Amino acid sequence: MAEHLPDRALIFRTSTKLALQYSALYSLLVLVVLAISYFVARYEITEWALDWMEADAPSFHTILRNSGDEGLRRAVQNAADVNSERSKLYGLFSSDLTYLAGNFPNLPAADLNTATYLELGLEAEGNETNFTYWLRIDQVGPFLVVQGTSDEVISEVLSALVLSLVIGFLLFLALGLLLGRRVGSITEQRVAAIFRTLVSAASGNFDARINPEPRGDDLWLVETKIDGTLTQLSNTVEAQKQISVDIAHDLRSPLQNVRQNVERLECTAGFEDIKAQALQAVDELSSTFQSLLEIAGLSGADGIAMQCVNVRELVDTVDALFSSDTQDAGIGFSTFVDPELEAISGDRNLLVQMIANLLENGLKYCRSGDQITLRIVTREDEVTVSVEDTGPGIPSAHHDRVFNRFHRLDTSRNSPGVGLGLALVRAIAEAHGGTAESVPTKSGTVIDIAGLT
Repeated sequence: MAEHLPDRALIFRTSTKLALQYSALYSLLVLVVLAISYFVARYEITEWALDWMEADAPSFHTILRNSGDEGLRRAVQNAADVNSERSKLYGLFSSDLTYLAGNFPNLPAADLNTATYLELGLEAEGNETNFTYWLRIDQVGPFLVVQGTSDEVISEVLSALVLSLVIGFLLFLALGLLLGRRVGSITEQRVAAIFRTLVSAASGNFDARINPEPRGDDLWLVETKIDGTLTQLSNTVEAQKQISVDIAHDLRSPLQNVRQNVERLECTAGFEDIKAQALQAVDELSSTFQSLLEIAGLSGADGIAMQCVNVRELVDTVDALFSSDTQDAGIGFSTFVDPELEAISGDRNLLVQMIANLLENGLKYCRSGDQITLRIVTREDEVTVSVEDTGPGIPSAHHDRVFNRFHRLDTSRNSPGVGLGLALVRAIAEAHGGTAESVPTKSGTVIDIAGLT
């Protein structure tokens, strides 16, 4: 199986797609900024031209007042002559619209804000036909004074601005592609690491890990989740391997006994005794598989029939089942129930089986003179069932494993059972919304079933 991402066309790669997205985003933002800059610049330049003409208007009134009609005519003509390049036009017209002075003969309509060369009666030279004039018409005494400011300079300024904006746009576009490609490449490398890890896991190497750097982004969350899932999968596979070993170890002897006893039926006279031994071995196998079915049924159940179970009656039932066994074994047995706790929610038969399995587990390992205590108390609005004993206890290395199916301590290999009792306890506890935990202690064993209601 390949260990690298399959070769794909450049356009279909994640890095390329991200680069295009980044560049498109950069381009859109830059385009908006450039458009705003252009229109703002055009507006400001236009306002500057109009303000300039507005500032000149009062001077014509002053000239007329101080120098009379002839002085106003000379002033307009001089202003027109100074602007021989036609960047600015001046015209003086009488009250009957007769042309008196200036550098354009036609009086534009009073409602026009702009006018072309032809509309002003001028002969265009070269590309001057492309230019227009912003106009201002003022009533100065009996005369009309017209000012026009060419947009030639402004057009050149705006052209230079547009060129600068286009160059800036292209630079930003290139930068967007570069950054997008860089970010996309990093992402593609991380995706490739995920791909390689999954391919390795699919080939059976459950020790493969991505080991991502703590980036805090969404892809990092996916990477850490994959690593966590692979860890759980690895633990599950190891547990399944151990289960297979334990099954082979624990079921081999009963099967051999059945075979030997059946073979001996043909040549011995103690038929009934041998038959009883064979049936006992078969019953042990049946009990093992029945326990496995019960655990599987509880683990896959959508829910159990929850009822209100009287706690005192529950304890009395368990006490009746185990009192004689503990007395025969010389083991002390006591119970304690929270006085304020009257009932617990759950399936009565399953709860009895759960507590019975815990007590049987204690009886299996305790010696004469040891003590077993069953407690049902309320902790933080939840019910906890606890079974404590003063037996040899559970080694620290096994605290997290005693609830696994077929897990048995080495010292218990010669005792009855195949290691399904506590696994069934955990399944029942989880079916009731609780948890099962082996509590570390200096001596003895404490099993807590917490989270019941």
